[in-house]
Amino acid sequence: MSQQIIDLTLRIENNMLAPDCFPRPVYIKAMTHEKSIEMHNGTPEDPITSSYNYLSIVEHVGTHVDSYYHMRPDGATIDEMPLSLFFGKAVCLDMRSIPERGKVTVADMERAQKEAGVKIDGHIVLFATGLHEKYYPDPQVLTQNIEISPEAVKWLADHGSKIHGVEGPSTDIMVPKPPRLPGSWAYPLRVAGQSDRTDRQGRVPVLWRSPASGQRHRVSGTSLCRRGGVTAMQEHWLKPGRETLHGSLSAELAPALVIDSGDLLNIETLEADWRVSRPDPISHNAPFFPRRPGLDDGQALCGPVYVRGLLPGMALRVEIGAIETADWGWSSVGIGDKDHLHRLGYTGKEYFQVWDIRDGFCTSPGGLRVPVSPFPGILAVAPKSGRADTHIPANHGGNLDCRLLGPGSVVYLPCFHEGGLFSVGDGHAAQGDGESGGTAVECPFQNIRLRLSAHPGFMESPVARTADGIVTFGFSKDLTAAAYEALQHMYQLLRLCFSLPLEDCITLCSVCGDVRVTQLVNGIRGAHAVLPSRTWDFLQKKFGALTPEL
Repeated sequence: MSQQIIDLTLRIENNMLAPDCFPRPVYIKAMTHEKSIEMHNGTPEDPITSSYNYLSIVEHVGTHVDSYYHMRPDGATIDEMPLSLFFGKAVCLDMRSIPERGKVTVADMERAQKEAGVKIDGHIVLFATGLHEKYYPDPQVLTQNIEISPEAVKWLADHGSKIHGVEGPSTDIMVPKPPRLPGSWAYPLRVAGQSDRTDRQGRVPVLWRSPASGQRHRVSGTSLCRRGGVTAMQEHWLKPGRETLHGSLSAELAPALVIDSGDLLNIETLEADWRVSRPDPISHNAPFFPRRPGLDDGQALCGPVYVRGLLPGMALRVEIGAIETADWGWSSVGIGDKDHLHRLGYTGKEYFQVWDIRDGFCTSPGGLRVPVSPFPGILAVAPKSGRADTHIPANHGGNLDCRLLGPGSVVYLPCFHEGGLFSVGDGHAAQGDGESGGTAVECPFQNIRLRLSAHPGFMESPVARTADGIVTFGFSKDLTAAAYEALQHMYQLLRLCFSLPLEDCITLCSVCGDVRVTQLVNGIRGAHAVLPSRTWDFLQKKFGALTPEL
């Protein structure tokens, strides 16, 4: 006996329809066999090629099953539900007579089964509404579905039906969502261990758990101001001290401050080498803040800051505001990467100088004069695992040393732990691309003003939006490899945000983008790719971003 197989599933496609509260799927052909030939895997006689795709999708999109857990916290997840639920005899009932957004009653069920000539007895029941044929791929297919009344659902259960399906995304009436405010993104934000109850001082407690030991600590947090049940934006201050300073990055560091997403921070920092006052211009001596061996081997950072609502897989949005430097800074030649210094042809002793910073300029003892252009060398969240050296940049941020990250720029850092655990330091009053001499004009910040916010996140490496454009980064011991990594991150961003084919990504970056040297020092070379803002804005206007806005 011949059999016929009917595929009832929707094809997964890039940017396919999704309910308004969810981001649309991203499907990208990341590598083809033809393209992989360029990687020269294998041998000329026996090349090895590969093909793979990138897929990012919310599980409540396209053809799917609503598990019991979907609507009940104590319900079974899809992997816990028995396979027997999804196999068995089935019948398709004609419900095209039901008006759009209408309700299926028991009488409708009895009529439809009679017309089908089948008595429902343990059947899987599918409802033909005509919705897909009429609307797909128009978004109305998501909102015009019929509703299976509670009485009709009970009727199905009484007749042994194990499962039923509809053409729309739900068996309930879908209520259209109100339009999102400009710059907003629909995304649930919550933190385990958070309580809405305040203490007598109006502080909201947070229970922070050490990832290694599992111990939970109550962090006093900060004051909350509630207006009409909505938490108002607050402003906070952090100053250098034993509880706020550290010279390494780790999720084991307890938060120095707890804030809400969108709050403002005012942070005072030490200079990178932990000096607490201006060095003597002759001897270069200055008091240093005491360091803890193993914990404070790197640059002096202030934090960590725990941001409520920031969860692993999201991104921390760091908006950089005004920066007030101290009236002094320093630079040096002859320290750090010896191979780098040898390539520069410098074999002398350390050359150290103290700069005066005033009236918008840095002035050296010898009369050199450069404009003040301040930025933090280090912006970082806690790394995914272990303890990270502050000198080495990576996907958690760290020693980016990119002079574009000054006032007015926005940096996005992938988050690996609850709250993010953000730190900042390594203040620079001026630096050129490459930081070729080994240091910038290293200086304390009297204040750096930041706004920290939770962002849905889709990037795997730091991304920035600056006056020059969208910036991606690459880091490697080899500068060429770092440049290619920065470009690959830019291509990835363009494909995720606009579904551009790889050849268009390469073309855009080639004809209007820049690849610049971030740093040549610290043993790790850095590069950054820059796509002009006007190009990015054009792409957003033409294609519409598939991901939350940068």
